[in-house]
Amino acid sequence: MRSGALAIAFLSATGARAQAITIVDGEHEREQLLGAFPQKVVDVADPTEGGRHRRLAGVEVARVLEGTATPAGADTLLVRCDDGWLTLVPLEFLRAHHPLLATTSVERSGPVPIDAPRGPVFLVWPDGGRSDLWSFSVHSLAYGRAETLYAVGAPTPDASPAVKHGWSVYRASCLHCHAAGGFGGMAAWDLTSPSIVKFRGADRVRAFILDAKRLVPEGHMPSFRGTLPARDIDDVVAYLGIW
Repeated sequence: MRSGALAIAFLSATGARAQAITIVDGEHEREQLLGAFPQKVVDVADPTEGGRHRRLAGVEVARVLEGTATPAGADTLLVRCDDGWLTLVPLEFLRAHHPLLATTSVERSGPVPIDAPRGPVFLVWPDGGRSDLWSFSVHSLAYGRAETLYAVGAPTPDASPAVKHGWSVYRASCLHCHAAGGFGGMAAWDLTSPSIVKFRGADRVRAFILDAKRLVPEGHMPSFRGTLPARDIDDVVAYLGIW
């Protein structure tokens, strides 16, 4: 995505919308009112809507996290949404690209707040962050260590190359919605508990990945036909089959 123009104005916190998110700090949680921070206005090209231009007002994630110590070894920010969607943002990427927790869409003619275009709080990347890291209706933020987080779903070291590759594909393409071993998105089933392959069968799982809406038209799972190579799909099925 081509980078949009950066900040053009700051709105005072007075009158800012009363959205709040949860900061998870170890075993403790606290509510953070975003209206406590000055809001930054940015122009962005939204990659999730074909590059549609937006002028959005929100709070820099770095400002929201200022009062939360980064735990030793943490390298990832967990961004969880109201519907259970989970985005894992590398801290290096976060610090380099300065995302916003946007709360308001602003008229082009001036800073007049109107209804938020999607959810109450959503994560946007003004300078062209990857489209897969945009998150809508953010509920909470937490620090974590990727190696530890992923370990619960990882296959054993003696697993076949197909299973190991399937796990890497699952992490990249499935874990936002579907947990593995209890960790990941909660927008849909944890496909390892019970094992979806043992419950539905490998052919049925493969058919779902290829074109879920053909089997369940009212569902929300996208089709991966043409998105994932056949080998990737086969290896995801092989990975899920070990559970």
